[in-house]
Amino acid sequence: MRRKVVPIQRGCLPEEVERAARVRESVRMALREEGLPLGVIAEQAGASVQVLRAYLEGTFRGDAPALTRTLEAWLREAEERAGPPPAFAHTSHSRRIYAALRLVHEQGGIGAIYGDPGTGKTATFLAYRRERPTALLVTAGPAVRSPRSLLVRILRALKRGSAGGVPGLLSAVEFYFAGSGRLLIVDEAQHLSHEAIDLLRCLVDATEVRLVLGGNNTLWDCFHAAGGIPFEQLTSRMTVRLHLDASRMTRRDVEVVVRQALNDIPRDCVEWFFERAPHQIGHYRFIANLCRLAKRLAQGGPVTAEHLETARRMVE
Repeated sequence: MRRKVVPIQRGCLPEEVERAARVRESVRMALREEGLPLGVIAEQAGASVQVLRAYLEGTFRGDAPALTRTLEAWLREAEERAGPPPAFAHTSHSRRIYAALRLVHEQGGIGAIYGDPGTGKTATFLAYRRERPTALLVTAGPAVRSPRSLLVRILRALKRGSAGGVPGLLSAVEFYFAGSGRLLIVDEAQHLSHEAIDLLRCLVDATEVRLVLGGNNTLWDCFHAAGGIPFEQLTSRMTVRLHLDASRMTRRDVEVVVRQALNDIPRDCVEWFFERAPHQIGHYRFIANLCRLAKRLAQGGPVTAEHLETARRMVE
């Protein structure tokens, strides 16, 4: 007889559920942005891969609060090991993203920034938010695609209460945005439903908040109905539309990312990456992740193309 899977939320207090959601998102970011394999995280945290996968999927049937505390401790230790984040280094892509963000922030309206994965969109959004603290960054996803879930995510980013239905949540968001001139950046916006995107359009109209939607190559399709017919209420409010093509990565871009990851620009490493990075899924992320792994393989010595080749075989 097949055993029933009990969701992670069952039997947990509301604050424990919210705490677990934050931890799951942090672990997913480590998987996505840092390129850490699930098995490595499980081993370092003292859990099995199966347990960790079930926890991340929300189907863990064991002591969820205890595992949440274990993963919180792992995240703290990982942050201490990593040290302070390196200074943000601009590439040709990030300069275009920055210019688009500034344009929307200063002139208002709606911007769309989308394209190939690993072209530095999320990293540049984070850097812009650090530079301009009034900018707000939220991330959509499979579980954050409806109007209500999006409003909840925005209010949490504002550090405000997020209980109630859509009308009350929308009123609260309008109150905090009205006349503020803030920039709202929604990353991974291709996950949003048409209703959620239209709600954001109404929010721009009602409060004059500035809005930038970032995502992959399918994002622009979200501005069109079936058959490719554009939603004119959205497209007519476009201040900027920026499409990012990873094949435009320059040798200077490769040097910038390698220097940021290795604190050096070994010529053989730059040549190795320049031959491969523009053809890899992830591009900038591919360079950064492989540099980190190669640095460990070098054990304190200079990183060479041989280390990079070994690292590539390890992650294939």
